[in-house]
Amino acid sequence: MRLFIGLSVPDLYRDNARSMIDAVRATTPSKVSWTKPENLHLTLKFLGNVDAASLPAIIEALSGIRFPAFTMRAGGVHAFPDKGKPRVLWLGLKEGAAECADLADLINQALVPAGFEAEEHPFRSHITLGRVKRYEGDDLRAELRSREIPWPPFTAENFTLWNSDTLPEGPVYTPQAKFTLC
Repeated sequence: MRLFIGLSVPDLYRDNARSMIDAVRATTPSKVSWTKPENLHLTLKFLGNVDAASLPAIIEALSGIRFPAFTMRAGGVHAFPDKGKPRVLWLGLKEGAAECADLADLINQALVPAGFEAEEHPFRSHITLGRVKRYEGDDLRAELRSREIPWPPFTAENFTLWNSDTLPEGPVYTPQAKFTLC
């Protein structure tokens, strides 16, 4: 199993991202592997390839996390790396970034006894829009920013443990367990 833990986004975000991506896709010469709108999410921790026998221990560890529901609102298109040739295009958060970082830290701590290493890199809240496969020198950041719309706030009420299956037509995410934020 290839597992990750993340936060879902509402359907309105998926629809708005689809419109923004379609507009940029039509105008940019760079080849980008765009995230399917139905797959949009904010990753809190990537676990990678995990033996299915570990699933109960992971679920038990995550079940012990107590964290309040919080408001999230997207805003601001960015790229990794910050300057130069972009590799990953992403949407940042105007609200909820600190809470996402705190929740990610709790998840890291909860999973250490289950045999997972805590993240070494600082957490950066983001929703991946696409991965640049062939860069043609166009300004992808500016193209996306010019089509960005105001994103409404929403309440993050739970986080999910997903399995990611890589298929020829792209990844398919299957929820393994949901955990309520109280």
